[in-house]
Amino acid sequence: MLKINLFTSISYARPAVTSERLLSALSNYYSLGKRVVVIDKDNKIHSKNKENHCLIVAFKIVSYLLLFPLTTPCFILYLSLYHQHKVTASTLPQSDPPKTLETTTQSDKVTKVATILSKRTEESAKTNQTRESFFAFFEEFEKEILPHYEHHEQTFDKSSIHGRMHVARAVIFCEVMIRYYQSIDVDVDYDYARRVTALHDAGRKGNGEDLWEKESADLLLQHLRSKGMSEEEAFKKSRIIIKKEDHGTTLEFVIFQSADCTDIMRPCTGRGGKAGFDSRFLLFLRDADPTTKDFAFRQKLIEEAWEFISITEKIKLSQFKENNGFMNKLLKIIELNPEKFEILSSIL
Repeated sequence: MLKINLFTSISYARPAVTSERLLSALSNYYSLGKRVVVIDKDNKIHSKNKENHCLIVAFKIVSYLLLFPLTTPCFILYLSLYHQHKVTASTLPQSDPPKTLETTTQSDKVTKVATILSKRTEESAKTNQTRESFFAFFEEFEKEILPHYEHHEQTFDKSSIHGRMHVARAVIFCEVMIRYYQSIDVDVDYDYARRVTALHDAGRKGNGEDLWEKESADLLLQHLRSKGMSEEEAFKKSRIIIKKEDHGTTLEFVIFQSADCTDIMRPCTGRGGKAGFDSRFLLFLRDADPTTKDFAFRQKLIEEAWEFISITEKIKLSQFKENNGFMNKLLKIIELNPEKFEILSSIL
């Protein structure tokens, strides 16, 4: 009877018992005859004579079974790596390595970003130019245009229905629309749009229905001529004030008409304020789909305009007596109430 169970010893052999030592023990078996391998507690392998052929055969089988799982995966891994290397080397295009493709893609991205930044810079410069020209227009407006309306207030328009406050607000609404079109890359002759809006009631000689559009157009003609415009061009452009004439769908006409129409909500006109306002006559974004941002912008502009009208109508006679600084004082109200005038404050 054996002193050690062969299978138990192999199953619990420490790492020091390697395959080389097992092979060495097997060689001893063949050279010395019928011997049995025994592994002691110190990881030493001994062979002893033993007439037990079945156990020896079992040991050989177990040895091969233990070695086979170790060698087979290594061989398979070797074949796989060799095959992969061979295929990669033979199939990769030598003239178009992956790095070239990656570099091209990165270059395209850089070009795209540069284009976007360039466009934004251009838009920013354009917006700044429009803003600067708007503030520069104040001097012209206050010195050359407001005196026409001040004369209205001193003669037939004591309550300032078509006075300085009306036309000043109209110029502000006009500017909001100019900036809107500019934001969607639509060109507007903003100097012309501002002057038309500013002078559209300058020729009035009474309130109510405007029977003096031609007189206002003549004043616009003179004003445009004073700014260096030719007689022919100034005459053609001045006719825009006469609403009965066909002006087509020119953007400047839409802006001027809409700016004037928006301020019709002022209570002194007797049209019922915002409740009586009929937005169907407001040309600005009139055809906008109710589900779009344009429609929402239009509605919010009407709301803000009504709030602005309500505030300024109450103080127009008491706090706006001087022409000088009229626009800056008016814009200060917007500046101090940005939460009420989100759209109007965009022109500041």
